[in-house]
Amino acid sequence: MNHAVAVDASLAVKWVIPEPDRERALSLWTDAARARRPVYSAPHFPGEVANAIYQRVRSTDPTKHLDAPDAEQALDRFLTYAVELSSPPGLLREAFTFAQGHSLVGVYDALYVVLARLLDVELWTADERLLRQLAGRAPWVRRLRDYPS
Repeated sequence: MNHAVAVDASLAVKWVIPEPDRERALSLWTDAARARRPVYSAPHFPGEVANAIYQRVRSTDPTKHLDAPDAEQALDRFLTYAVELSSPPGLLREAFTFAQGHSLVGVYDALYVVLARLLDVELWTADERLLRQLAGRAPWVRRLRDYPS
């Protein structure tokens, strides 16, 4: 594994919205920046983060709801993070195959997992459902809760 890291939207949302394990997510970003390690993600990453923020505006759950100005500020903060989007040759096809082979809910998650494998980096995620689906079959995928805070 090289020293770069990959992140998914479940982790990046924590950079801009107060959620459990936010400090760990921020520490991961800060540690990578200090060490001058690139942070990579899949091509759909910005749209998925923006959608997660938007879903907070639509939420009727008072513990999750964001009003529109707060959501816009969260999106503005997200856009300051210099995550490198990467789409190596074969990413989409391999992600499609990986999703089928591991019975994942969607290809979106597989894009992150396969990207990290192709780049030979760890993927850090806060997506517990994804981690359960993988059940240790992708050792390069790491749980945010395991990141030192």
